[in-house]
Amino acid sequence: MSGVNRTIVSIEPYGDETDAQLVMRLEQTPFAIKRTRINSPVDMTGLPSQDDGDGWILQCGQALLERLRNNKEVKNALSAALVQPANEASHPICFQISSPLAGGHAWEALHTGSSFAALDPRWPIARVVADAEGANDYVLEQPLRVLAILSAAGCPACGEWDGLLEAMRSAKVLGMPVEARVFVGESELLDTITALDDPAIHVAGIPHAFEELRRHIEEFRPQILHLYGHGGIASGLRRLEFASISDWDANQADGSVRYALEELAEAAATSGVWLVVLNACRTGATTPDSYAFASDLVARGIPAAVGMRNAVECDDAHIFCRAFYDDLLRRLSKVVASAADKRHVGFEWADILGAARRTLRDTHGADPATSHEWTLPVLYTRRDVFRVLVSTPELPADAARELIGQAHTLAAFEALAKQSLPPGLLEAARDQTEQAFAKLATSTDPSQDGSPGTAGA
Repeated sequence: MSGVNRTIVSIEPYGDETDAQLVMRLEQTPFAIKRTRINSPVDMTGLPSQDDGDGWILQCGQALLERLRNNKEVKNALSAALVQPANEASHPICFQISSPLAGGHAWEALHTGSSFAALDPRWPIARVVADAEGANDYVLEQPLRVLAILSAAGCPACGEWDGLLEAMRSAKVLGMPVEARVFVGESELLDTITALDDPAIHVAGIPHAFEELRRHIEEFRPQILHLYGHGGIASGLRRLEFASISDWDANQADGSVRYALEELAEAAATSGVWLVVLNACRTGATTPDSYAFASDLVARGIPAAVGMRNAVECDDAHIFCRAFYDDLLRRLSKVVASAADKRHVGFEWADILGAARRTLRDTHGADPATSHEWTLPVLYTRRDVFRVLVSTPELPADAARELIGQAHTLAAFEALAKQSLPPGLLEAARDQTEQAFAKLATSTDPSQDGSPGTAGA
């Protein structure tokens, strides 16, 4: 099931990959829009950029809206979304971008004609990855687990850690305890975190070998993976770079610990990671398509990933970290608090960048038309709704995973049955599937009614 409130616009190359012309199509909208299926190419030349000086981000946002409105279906869907009243559920505007060069455009700066959409809680902007595979139902168990690697050569990580720690403490007050496994490269930061003597926080030096990191990910099974380092491409392969303790002691300009993005994505996806945050200073501008670090993670099985469209300053990275996690953990604590009424709930990833964007805007003078830093964070996610089943004492995490597994097995059977079963049996299969998913909303441990309560996938 796709995100019910999302308006999704696909951005495709027209002809070759010069990016001079793009085709924009309306893929999905919650509004009743007359479909004409007429999709003419749009000329993208002359789009304002940072080279155009002060005010370019406003001009870019206005130009993007103008080009999107060249498609009548897209124009009508955006018009319907942009008149939604305040205090209503958000109506995310999502871009499904299949042109690598188009991915570098500042779609997050889209202007409504009166304001920037992404700064308004009603219209968060995200990018969706077509055909991303993987499960959409996950178990939310406490404590929430965060694995963080904090060591970008030349950029001390104390501010990054302070932001994480403050958000974790606030979440605990709200009833959302967080357990963290933290790997650092600076001796001073290692000593600082160790001195906290907090049983919920494990800290160590950064593993030099990826296989060691893989073991930590598989053992800890974090829901969130936070990476503060640098990104780059070598021999056509994307990699993340971190500075070891010896690198910091020798004042090296580059880190010697390098992990292949493909291997990291595989380890994270198979261990059930929900979200990867690439708060990395050089994952944005290294190559023309380096925005795709986060996109690649989602394509390889991670439900959501945050990256940076261009290089960010260290201070801005720390400001983003503090505001982002404070808001994210508050949102997740509300999901836990609602478990008594509804355990199986959808979670809209597109909503999670708004608070951090507004904080970056205010940091740089409060006028979003004169700064672009607030547009740099980029969220990639799947087209389908991300759902969580909240674990409770009555529904332990392993039992919750089994329920999800049962529901998805029946859904797969129904899909197969459509091809081979007569109508009567097909209706019975559909009824069983609906009952299985309905049970997730009011579920208890399946072992209590005679079925096994072992861990699911």
